[in-house]
Amino acid sequence: MIEGFWYYLNNYKEDHPEDFNKDFSNVGIDLISIKVTTISLTLNFRYDEIVEYVTCFLMIEYEGEEIGEYESLFTLNGEDLDDYLRISK
Repeated sequence: MIEGFWYYLNNYKEDHPEDFNKDFSNVGIDLISIKVTTISLTLNFRYDEIVEYVTCFLMIEYEGEEIGEYESLFTLNGEDLDDYLRISK
């Protein structure tokens, strides 16, 4: 999951440089710290189907201040489903 965050961030920087620069304009990427805050099992019922996945959240900090979070979704077998970056600064 932590490797997934750095992979996501590097791809974001490469694929969407304008958005990346807007979100991280005053942030030294090498000074970011992250920590796992939540891991949860989710069971959703959609029609006759049960949708099961694991959600993991990382808090993103810069200079001791929370600037966002990264969320990863995994199957129960550990396969990546999706991930999201939310910047709150």
